[in-house]
Amino acid sequence: MNTPSDTSILESVLATFDLVTLTKPSGSELSSLQPTTSLPSWFTAIFTSPSTLSSTSPFLEDFLLGAASDCWHGDQKQVRSGIWQENDSDNSPHFFQATALTDSRRDILVISRVNERHQREQNFIQHAHDVSLHQRRLAKERERKEILLDCIINDLSSPLTTILMNIQHVEQQTERPDLRDALSRAKKQADRQRELIHSIAHNFDSELSAFEPLLLTQNHGVPIAKLAAEMLDAVKLQAESKNISLKLIPDPSQLASLTVLAEASHLARVFDNLLNSALQRSPENTTLTLTIEANDSHVTVSLHDQATTITPETKARLLDPFLPSTTNSPLSLYFCKMALELWGGSLSLDTPADGGNLFSFQLQKHRPPSPPKSPNP
Repeated sequence: MNTPSDTSILESVLATFDLVTLTKPSGSELSSLQPTTSLPSWFTAIFTSPSTLSSTSPFLEDFLLGAASDCWHGDQKQVRSGIWQENDSDNSPHFFQATALTDSRRDILVISRVNERHQREQNFIQHAHDVSLHQRRLAKERERKEILLDCIINDLSSPLTTILMNIQHVEQQTERPDLRDALSRAKKQADRQRELIHSIAHNFDSELSAFEPLLLTQNHGVPIAKLAAEMLDAVKLQAESKNISLKLIPDPSQLASLTVLAEASHLARVFDNLLNSALQRSPENTTLTLTIEANDSHVTVSLHDQATTITPETKARLLDPFLPSTTNSPLSLYFCKMALELWGGSLSLDTPADGGNLFSFQLQKHRPPSPPKSPNP
C-alpha cells in the first residue's frame, strides 16, 4: 500500500510529465476506471471525469473499445493510441496520447498531454518539407540554366567559329587595305563574342557548383560499374562493324555496391560521348578497354584506345573548344568536362607508354547523408 509520502511523490512525478494514470480491475467495464492520484486541472477541463471518457472524446472511445481492449484481453503488454487533438471550452487545441498497459490484476490507462512534443514534431516535419522544397527549387533552377547554356553554346558558338574562319579566309585573299582593316575589326568583335560565350559557360559552372553536390547526396548514387556495362553494350554493334573488341575491367559484379556522386542520365551521356569518340578514332581490329578503379574517396574510370595519338593542339581543343583556332572543334567532350567538374570530378587525356590515348575521369564516391534525428518522444 502506498504511504502518504509515496502518493505525494507519485503525484509530483505525474504532474511533471503531464500524466494521468487510471486503473480498473481486469475485465471490468470502462466506467470503473479510477485515477491513482488526484486529477490535474487540464484533465477535468477536457474530459470532465474518468467515467465520461468515452462520451467526451470519440477518438479515445475508439481507442478504448479497439486497441486498448485487445491489449487488456490479450497477450500484448502495451499499446499506444498516437497523438490526437481535443479542444477546451475556449476552443483552444490540446494534444494527447493514451497508452494501455496490463498486468495480472489490473487494466491500466495512461493519458499524457503532449503539446510540446507535438509542436516539436510539427516543426521537424515542416523543416523537412522546407528543405525538400528548397532542393526542388534548386533542381529546377539548375535545369533552367542548363537549357539556357545549351542554347547559347549550340546556337552561337559553332556559327561564330564558322564566321571567324571565313573572315580569316577573306582577309588572306584581299589586297585592299581598307577591306583588310574592316575585316580585322570584324574579327576582333567576333573574338569578343566568343570570349563572352566562354565567360557565360564558366559563370554557369561556378554558380551551380555551390549546390550541385548537396543535391546529388540526397539521391542514392549512381552504380558506376553497372552503368559502364550498359553503355558498352549500347555501342556493341558499332564496335562489331569495325571488329573492335570491348573490354571492361574488372567484372561489374565485383563492383556492384560501388556508387558515385553524379546524375545518372548525364553520366550516361559522358560515357556515350567518350565511347563514340574513341570508336570513331580507333582503327579496325583493335581493342577498347574501360577500367574502373576506386580508393577510399574517389572512383577513376579510364578509357584506353589504340588510335593514333592525339596531338597536343588537338588535345587542348577537345577539352576547351573556345581556344583560338582556324578549325572547328566538337563540343561534346567540353560538356562532359563541365558536368564532371560540376559534380566535383575531373576529365583528363594522357598518352600511355604503349601508345594510343587514355581518357580518364574521376568522381567522388557517393556517401549517403546521415538521416536527421527525429524529435525525442
